[in-house]
Amino acid sequence: MECEANSSPGALWITFRFGILALPIGILLPMGIALLMNNKWLKGQNFFRSAFYMPYIIPFVASIFLWVACSTAKRLDQPGTYETGSAKYVSA
Repeated sequence: MECEANSSPGALWITFRFGILALPIGILLPMGIALLMNNKWLKGQNFFRSAFYMPYIIPFVASIFLWVACSTAKRLDQPGTYETGSAKYVSA
């Protein structure tokens, strides 16, 4: 694919438009949500805080459960293996 000389002004305009739209939304919306969650007159403040952080907490906790399940899984179905405590040994 060839690069045309007059494609740069179009690309700069698209980048400028994106910055004009995305930066205020990306700054003002989270600031508004933070101010709303710290408002002392907000009913159900703990619920809103929990609902806000759930998308971040659930994958983290799920990965912990999966890591623990994978690291402590018993592999006694394979011949020549045995376990003592938390260590797995393979007989030669």
